[in-house]
Amino acid sequence: MLPYVLYSSRSDDVVDAAVNTDIVAVFSEPLDPASVNNSSITVTADDNVNVAGTVEYDASRSALVFRQTQDLAGRRYTATVASNVRDLSGDAMGRSYSWSFTVDPARRDNDAQRSVQQILDRAAFTYKIPGSIIAIRDTQGKTWVTTNGYADLTSRTPIKPNMYFRMGSNTKTYVATLILQLVDAGKLGLDDPVNTFLGAEMQAYMPAYDGNRITIRHLLNHTSGIANFTIDSAWGNAFISEPLKQYFPQELLLIANSHANDANAPQFGAFSYSNTNYVLLGLVIKKVSGMVYEDAVANGITITQGLTNTLVPLLGDATLPVPFSRGYWEDTETGTLHDVTFRDSSTVWSSGNMIATIGDLAKWGEVLGKGTLLSTELQMQRLQFVPMSDNLSYGLGIVKDNGANLLGHQGGMIGYTSQVYYMPDTGYTLAFFYNRTLALHDYSVVMTYDTIKAIWPTRATSAVADAQRAQSFALPATGNNRNWKPGFLMEY
Repeated sequence: MLPYVLYSSRSDDVVDAAVNTDIVAVFSEPLDPASVNNSSITVTADDNVNVAGTVEYDASRSALVFRQTQDLAGRRYTATVASNVRDLSGDAMGRSYSWSFTVDPARRDNDAQRSVQQILDRAAFTYKIPGSIIAIRDTQGKTWVTTNGYADLTSRTPIKPNMYFRMGSNTKTYVATLILQLVDAGKLGLDDPVNTFLGAEMQAYMPAYDGNRITIRHLLNHTSGIANFTIDSAWGNAFISEPLKQYFPQELLLIANSHANDANAPQFGAFSYSNTNYVLLGLVIKKVSGMVYEDAVANGITITQGLTNTLVPLLGDATLPVPFSRGYWEDTETGTLHDVTFRDSSTVWSSGNMIATIGDLAKWGEVLGKGTLLSTELQMQRLQFVPMSDNLSYGLGIVKDNGANLLGHQGGMIGYTSQVYYMPDTGYTLAFFYNRTLALHDYSVVMTYDTIKAIWPTRATSAVADAQRAQSFALPATGNNRNWKPGFLMEY
């Protein structure tokens, strides 16, 4: 496959003259350093005068970097990658690639505005993210969004706020809310045994587990000791090679049951994240409410909260509503990004199959954090946490970041990564979407903390997070913009 430019900085952008305007082109695969020279990228002003600079190859991100050696005046510029740039196998691009940007000497974005955009810029370069979105919902219910990159690498369609994406395990926050609503309605109790509702299912599909001992609360906070079906190698291979393969929920239970006696099987009462818990909760919802999980989400949450761009795909549906962002997965052996957009959602069912737009996810994050759909007593129960990691704790379908005082969740579905966090002390909600698979507790967490630091620079995050930031792309220190109004962002 011929190499191509995956991402180009400042594409069709109006640049603040104070911004570092290094020009970067991230490639789809590693390049042959011998094919790179100072003519590999040229930058030309609209008066046809070339900008002086040098070109470097950054092998860590497969990127060409043009470092200017003169200030850029207030004009339109075009950057061009030469057609003779080659990959390691000797294949050249075959044609040049160009994009344009404008330098506005009168523009002076404030530090927070510039920093939020830099987060996405640097993330794209550092982690090869084709497209990303950050949404900030304020206390007045306005959601402000900034974007970077492409929704489709083939057509070069820019990513936009109204595009749908797979939210992965953020689905668990909706499922848990439905269960808690049933508790509020007196239809089940948090400490009811699972066998009260799924006795036949547990006997038929999960005989290795004691459904009289495991309670609804154990499922919600991942202390049931039930194995995660996603650890199964056959399931994992099919997940990659057979994206349209369908599963019934009971099949996922059988897979988990086959790992009950593994040497490293989770222990009852201790936290161990398991998607199987939320498949069981999806079945409990159907048994108790009389509605299938898909209809229960609509009737209990999305309709009442006006989340018109949030949905649960039906079993057998591998598509997304239009417009959507494609999802990409990197083959770590070759560094190639693969389009993995279309996938039967039954592979994870109620543990991670929902779809939304960034605006709806941000709106939901506020509802989740405030406990809008629950009684005060149930919200207090929800916020009883068990240790999850050095910096995170898990409640009843909700994550607490102990360092930065955030309430929300993370989600990963192959090709897609998302996070949503409500900040109780400010009333703001932050939502993030990236159209490629990321390590949730590494790259995307760093970007979350960087966003917080950009807007609330004196706010604590955690020692672990700050160490990660120092090793990644720490932002410059800024003034305290606690009342920052991100006017450069698109209101959505």
